[in-house]
Amino acid sequence: MNTETKSASPNVFTTLVGTKGSLFSALLILIFVLLRFAAFYDYKPLWIDEQISVNAACGDSTLNVYNFEALKEIRFQNLKEPGFLSKVFYANIQNDRSNALLYDYTLSAWMHFFGLSLVSVRALSLLCFLFVLLIALGIAGELQIKPTFFMLLLLSSSLLFRYNMEARTYMFTLCLSLFSTLLLLRYMKNRSFVTLCLYLLFVLLSVFSHYLVVVVFLWQAILVLRLKESNTKFKLLGGYLLVAIVFFSILYLIDQKSDFVNRLSQANTTISQKAPESVHFKPFSLQNLLTGLVQVLSQNFGLSLQSVLQIRFFAVLLLLPAYFIYRQNKNKTLQHGMVFTTLLFTHLTFLVLVSALSGNTTVFQLCYSIFVLPYYLLYFARLSSSPTLKPLEQTMKWSVVLISLLDTAGYIYLA
Repeated sequence: MNTETKSASPNVFTTLVGTKGSLFSALLILIFVLLRFAAFYDYKPLWIDEQISVNAACGDSTLNVYNFEALKEIRFQNLKEPGFLSKVFYANIQNDRSNALLYDYTLSAWMHFFGLSLVSVRALSLLCFLFVLLIALGIAGELQIKPTFFMLLLLSSSLLFRYNMEARTYMFTLCLSLFSTLLLLRYMKNRSFVTLCLYLLFVLLSVFSHYLVVVVFLWQAILVLRLKESNTKFKLLGGYLLVAIVFFSILYLIDQKSDFVNRLSQANTTISQKAPESVHFKPFSLQNLLTGLVQVLSQNFGLSLQSVLQIRFFAVLLLLPAYFIYRQNKNKTLQHGMVFTTLLFTHLTFLVLVSALSGNTTVFQLCYSIFVLPYYLLYFARLSSSPTLKPLEQTMKWSVVLISLLDTAGYIYLA
């Protein structure tokens, strides 16, 4: 009889703090993130998008700019009256319909426990950011990718540093969707029904936090189709079908109550009409499409330099990840290559289709790419983790971290 005990599979905690050295590093990271938040959380007052979220969480449907004393009074009066949750619902539908409802409700509950102030409304995103770091490292452990370089890439990303101090849904949605990915990887190992149900629940919660996060689950569904185990494949595909039915049923009820679809269509028409005069809402064209794709790819590989040098489309930096992709494929050492390659093409195809259907390139705003950012960085960390890298290749690898740090420092300085 075999009495050998099986070693426990690495979890997110042991991945992060498995040794004294990594525990010390984790504490340094935590202290840095918290000190940065304490020093810079009030670097600017609520800007228009944050004001929309906070107003909605208080049950206010206007686009007025309030100070926090006025917001407290508005929230207090709305809570005294019946139908507060409906007020939050209509505030979201009227002013923030492209961002789904869950964040506004969560922010409202958060304010109930932690008060209504600049530090409290932005602290929710900071907490989500810390969870993102833990979950992302857990995913790295599941995929057997060394976490050290991946952590450096995450912590040098200007995208994550920007949105971990904004009272908006992006970090919240990333946290939910990233956790769903970890649950999927765990389910692929343990085939637990509870894990499957939790995974599908977090898929639904993620989509009701921001609709565009669906690209992550399209990517996952494509990978599921490639599974050889029919039983696991059909369970997951059946789960996706169930989630889709529940999602569209809820969306139908929302539309019946608020004319949501028509409002969204009218909003998109307005955006398209104003596109030529806006920095963000550019009309759909081949040039805008190509420059938008370059911008998204550069930033997601941590290579934009957008903040420091004001170079909007720094396409040459994409040669760095392209080189490592070529090298790993040539040496046939690329594990999980199909996983990340599928994500890459799913994401870019999704962006092109949404842009073509809407007639503008709004979707190329970098805030929407934050949902796939950790996977791109995982890909790059895996590509550059070969122990046989030459000195020049090591220099290229670490130049990505340096460029990202410069970009982040430039963002913090300019902000």
